[in-house]
Amino acid sequence: MGAEVVRDEAIEVRSERLPVPRIIMFQLLYVALALAFNAVSFTLRLNDMVPLAPTALGKATILFAIYLFVLFLGYRRHYAVYRVSMVVFVVLLTIIGIIPHVQRGFMPGLYFAQASWVGAIAINTFGITMSALGAIRGIR
Repeated sequence: MGAEVVRDEAIEVRSERLPVPRIIMFQLLYVALALAFNAVSFTLRLNDMVPLAPTALGKATILFAIYLFVLFLGYRRHYAVYRVSMVVFVVLLTIIGIIPHVQRGFMPGLYFAQASWVGAIAINTFGITMSALGAIRGIR
């Protein structure tokens, strides 16, 4: 009987759901916004139109898959890996998600509209901010 109690307690502990930390919720919002933006760009390209932004969609999708994996690690309480990875993402997102847009400025042949140029910068700025908060504060 004593073994059953231990076994039942172990099952209860394993089935316990962890709450999703607020920072991860905001980071998931960033991923959803970015993927939606990229999906619209992809649809525009398929219809021979100018995309929202000149994004390498395949590479961006791989980057977001890795980002989601890191968020999962943070959720599963692998704090050190999560925080170090967020530092890496802050650097990467700045280099590939902000600097090229700002350096080149709005160009009608590359961006669907000036609003989409601003949107690309805004979405990535939000992602950088959330990643930096994750790196600095960790999961709370």
